[in-house]
Formats: sequence, structure tokens, C-alpha cells
Amino acid sequence: MPKEDAIHVPAQVLSPLGVAAYRMRLPNGYELVAHVTRKLQPVIGAIQPGDRMELELSPFDLSRGRIIGRCSDTESVPGSAP
Repeated sequence: MPKEDAIHVPAQVLSPLGVAAYRMRLPNGYELVAHVTRKLQPVIGAIQPGDRMELELSPFDLSRGRIIGRCSDTESVPGSAP
């Protein structure tokens, strides 16, 4: 899949599911599973429930995503604490 086809959205971490997998909530309330690549694990650091992250979704499968970084404080995710 070419990189320009990916969908980038902010999301909130709901709970960890394993070593590098997390249940996430999108701004529209949709929940999905996202993972962190091994390359980004040391860069992103510890991810806790409530953290806001930037996700990359495939237009072919919207039930899974890839965490590509942390959201800046200026972006808002509905349902997250101010």
C-alpha cells in the first residue's frame, strides 16, 4: 500500500492488550486495535490509558491501525480529559 493512501487520525488509548497492542478510541467513538512498530517502541516510550496518539489506518481495514506518534496538546480527541 502506498504511504499516501493511509488515513491519519488522532485517537485515545483505552487499554493495553499486549506488549505492543492497544485498544484505541477514534474521535467519532469507533474502537479499534492499534500496534506500535518495533522501530518506534523506544522513541514513543511508555503508553498509558488516556494518552492521545496519532494513528495510521489502512483504507482497506479500518479495524486495525498503527501508532505513528503522540498527538500534540493542541489537538483534541472527544472523550479525553482536558
